[in-house]
Amino acid sequence: MSSFKMGIAALRIAVLLQFVSFAIAASSSCTAVPSVSSCVSSITSKISRTASASKWCSSVLGCPVPTTTTLTGTVTTTSTTTVTESYTFEDIGTETTTTHTVSWTDTTTQAVATVTTRPTWTVEKFSVTTIKPKKRWDPDENALEARATATTSVCQSGAQESACSCLYPCAGPVTKDSRKTQKVIETETTYYITTNYVTVTYDEYDARPTTETFPYTWTTTKAILATHTRTIKCTPSVSNPSFYLSATISPLPTPLAFNAKYVRVEPTFDWISDIFIPQYTRYKADATLFTLDAKGRLVTPTAYGDRFSATDDFNSFEPFYFLSRKFVQDRLPYWPYIVCELLEPSGRFDGGYKELDCHGTGFWPLKVFQFCPEYLRYYPFGTILGTELSETSPDCFQVTYLVVPACG
Repeated sequence: MSSFKMGIAALRIAVLLQFVSFAIAASSSCTAVPSVSSCVSSITSKISRTASASKWCSSVLGCPVPTTTTLTGTVTTTSTTTVTESYTFEDIGTETTTTHTVSWTDTTTQAVATVTTRPTWTVEKFSVTTIKPKKRWDPDENALEARATATTSVCQSGAQESACSCLYPCAGPVTKDSRKTQKVIETETTYYITTNYVTVTYDEYDARPTTETFPYTWTTTKAILATHTRTIKCTPSVSNPSFYLSATISPLPTPLAFNAKYVRVEPTFDWISDIFIPQYTRYKADATLFTLDAKGRLVTPTAYGDRFSATDDFNSFEPFYFLSRKFVQDRLPYWPYIVCELLEPSGRFDGGYKELDCHGTGFWPLKVFQFCPEYLRYYPFGTILGTELSETSPDCFQVTYLVVPACG
């Protein structure tokens, strides 16, 4: 059924109920006096519309205009909800102690404060005012007024007033409730606090240090250096590529034992197998002869075969070694060769000798020769090739190697 048809049906039912109620009221209240009963019948027959009859009776009875009182504000309905919260706090009941031999941490829990919640509840204040009713437009108002004026008397005035009083008594004051309804829910919280007594075990630690000694043998090596003589012949007017290296330390703040001495390459097999390191000697006769091969590598012959200048490439500050070709080739690129060239005299040193200039071939651009006396406290060498001079930590001194010809 459509909403329109449902509305028509509801209107018919309302009219029917109103007619039934009117008939019952008339038969029960308005028929006791014959003249009044006759007048009621006359009014209902001559004025068929209920609204017109009501207005006509209002004029007969002289009813005042009904007043309308409108209630404004807010009506608050309050309901209470109860919430129960339970808290359990732990407290120490019994204590025990256990002894261990390791460190321990004891943790306890204790309630130190209680928090009280304070919600804000709002109570409304009502203000009642009377508003003058507005006149509603009635489409039948003109016709009703005409009929009411034309029909001034239906029956005797006494019976007429009684009949109207019976049918349509004067309307009293009308009260219109325009207040808003606000629902307020109040929460009451009930707290239940209980204490749970627990057993706490304290750990007590008894440190009993013991010392265990492992014997080992400390081995020191004091090598006896045997001499193998290798003869180098110098022929006048024939070029000989062999040369000595004379260490010149600069700057020279204090006299250093290695200044103006010759490089002597010695084996140190007890430290790293198959490795030679530069040492220094005052006498040229005890010094080592070097040459540059076709790739610019500094090489010297030994009783174990040729040894080439090289170092490891693990950082920017490395010892200067002389290693076998096999040792380096097996460890490339981590142990790269050092390549060198002979520079013309700079004029800074006496003798007019050429100067050795070397650099690494690995990741780090090693290029600065330096001597670090502090290294001799821990290692059998003090000659370092680095990316830059270390002036502090450790304190080092820059070294320039002068090329002294073997024949000359």
